[in-house]
Amino acid sequence: MQSTLFRFKIYRTKLITIIVVVMAVSIFLFGGMSLFFINAWINTQRKVAEDAFAGIEARVHNAVEQTNEFMVRIYSSTPLMQDAAVLFHAKSEKEYTLARAENSRTSRAQIGYFPSHLISLINSSSSPITSAILVSDSGSKGVQINKVSGEIELWFSNNSNGEEQAYYGDALLVSYQVHNLNNLAKKLGEIQFLVSGDSMYRTPRPDAGVCAVFTNGNMSGATDKSKKSILRLWQAQGLPQTQGSFKDGPFNRVFYTTFSSGLYNFKYVALTDTATLLQQNGTTLLLLLAAFTVLDFAVIAWVLYGLRDDAKFLGYILDTIAAVEKGDFKSAESLKSTNTLRHDEYGIIATALQNMVKVLDEYIRIEYQLKIKQQETAMRALQHQINPHFLYNTLEAIRSRALVEHDTTTADAIALLGGLFREVVRGGDIITLQEEFELLKMYLDIMELRYAGNVSYQIELEPEMYSMKTVKFWLQPLAENYFRHGFDPTSEYNLLIATGYAEEDGWRIELIDNGSGIEQDKLDEINRNLQSSTESKDSSIGLRNVYIRLKHFYGEGFSLKIRNNPESGACVSIHIPKKEDA
Repeated sequence: MQSTLFRFKIYRTKLITIIVVVMAVSIFLFGGMSLFFINAWINTQRKVAEDAFAGIEARVHNAVEQTNEFMVRIYSSTPLMQDAAVLFHAKSEKEYTLARAENSRTSRAQIGYFPSHLISLINSSSSPITSAILVSDSGSKGVQINKVSGEIELWFSNNSNGEEQAYYGDALLVSYQVHNLNNLAKKLGEIQFLVSGDSMYRTPRPDAGVCAVFTNGNMSGATDKSKKSILRLWQAQGLPQTQGSFKDGPFNRVFYTTFSSGLYNFKYVALTDTATLLQQNGTTLLLLLAAFTVLDFAVIAWVLYGLRDDAKFLGYILDTIAAVEKGDFKSAESLKSTNTLRHDEYGIIATALQNMVKVLDEYIRIEYQLKIKQQETAMRALQHQINPHFLYNTLEAIRSRALVEHDTTTADAIALLGGLFREVVRGGDIITLQEEFELLKMYLDIMELRYAGNVSYQIELEPEMYSMKTVKFWLQPLAENYFRHGFDPTSEYNLLIATGYAEEDGWRIELIDNGSGIEQDKLDEINRNLQSSTESKDSSIGLRNVYIRLKHFYGEGFSLKIRNNPESGACVSIHIPKKEDA
């Protein structure tokens, strides 16, 4: 007996479906967790950038405080303010020198030298100032230290807009308006303090990503000066949102964060991209992928183990049924099933099947030994010819349902089968119509399990017919004919209606279906065979047996006819005459 999983298409399909579902769920969860981690890494990067911005702003604040202190000292010294005024008005170094010499001759006090105080500020180890520019109507003047000779350098320009190239500073830190001490309403000019942008605005956190500072339309302190990074920084600083992302290539996004200093007029921009995040944290994602892979294999192995046992059980059922079909009950009884050791519905089905084969074998042996002498014996023999065929169909229904349903549905199927089997074999052959319709309902419930979602039925019996006597188990073969010949398993709209109602001269019972119907030639032949006194080898055993049993029971006036419905399907119409014994 083959019991491998791949023997049955339904298990192959189920296994493939489970693998696809498990992989799809894992991919979805892995993608979701990856997005979660990437978002967490981005937030961490933004927190680092926020700390870096705070460090730069503190550095700028300290530098501005130093220039504030410098301006206070200048304003508190009259000689320095006088020299500063001379420097603001001078158009050249020669003119400045002559003006200082004139002040020295006319002033009794020692005159101050404004550039030397600027140099003291620039030379201070704690000061980031690299140069200063004085802007007035007479032009621009620059004060700085020559890095080679260490001497004071003064340069003059006729430009009064202050847009001069500073050789020792490329970023404006702060500027002050300078007024005449004797007439504060009179403006001497403006003094601008310059710093090295790369030094002043360098990020204090190397893990802050690619970052730079933008001030007065210039970029300083870029941690990565490649063309690609520079373009990204300029693009990010021009966006209105303080944080967000933009696409950079088909599979890469750039995540940026900007911080603007309201006090010191600069903007700090930090950014990173998906590729960098994955490169920095690739180990985490690989570990996550490995965990999901191991989990997928574990789930699939567990499912495979369960399906293998189910396949063994199904193989046992099919082999047992095949042996019963051949009439080889000894072989059927000799088949062993490990499922009888299971304490679940599968074990119950396997045990019940073994017992059923034994009972059926014994039952058939007894029937073959009995001589058909009386009418009751003949009727019982005809009924027993039906039972093996019906039991096979019942087992097939349980088998099909057990494959596609779980424990609850299987338990229901077992209950229906056990109840129907008990009702068939126990008691006498004469029951009420109500009980016969109940047997039909139990059979149709089993067929609903077998063809889940593809068949429905309606049963209507008038109450005055409940107590009428009839022979046992004749409606089921009629319904079975519909499932064998008229039922369409590919359709969802298969319907069987069983009704019983009173007529003037008796009672009418009809089984109506919406199946494919019967060809007229075949239909005429079936009706002829039912009425014939001899049995044709081509006639239906089930219909012939039902007709003979009912004819014997109800006698004259009884009729059973089959016709096609006008719309679709067939109708089995039975007339029962009104008699005392009916």
